[in-house]
Amino acid sequence: MNDEIGYCVPKALALRVNAIAREAGTSPEALLKGIVERFVRQHDSEKERRACSRIDISIPAVICVEKKDINSSIYQLVTIKDISSDGVRLICPGKKVRGQYVSVGECSLRFKLVFTFSEEMEPMKLKCSATRVELVKGDVHILAQIIQAYTKS
Repeated sequence: MNDEIGYCVPKALALRVNAIAREAGTSPEALLKGIVERFVRQHDSEKERRACSRIDISIPAVICVEKKDINSSIYQLVTIKDISSDGVRLICPGKKVRGQYVSVGECSLRFKLVFTFSEEMEPMKLKCSATRVELVKGDVHILAQIIQAYTKS
């Protein structure tokens, strides 16, 4: 059973696509598929609710939550999965954050996020406020708004 649907294009356009595909060392079908997939991704991302576009990444980081009642901090390893100029998505392995099970949904957790893009860089520190917690495939995902960014302690 074939799950493909064909489309017709004017001959002049088809000839131009064939020439470009030949120059790129690929088939016209592969070239068109790539162009259409990129267009669809771009069109879908325009419908996204975010005010700022996000960048998908995978960077190890640490969150630091200050405990005001005992004047200390709790640290947890996380992975930054995506980041934008105003927000971040973190993944905490397992179903706990700071050693405690968390409820899914709205969240008011405030924390500092510390990470670096390379060993040569000074660590980046972001003051964040969690806005939502999700449980995805057994891991806790924290969606947070960036409140302040700074590089020095």
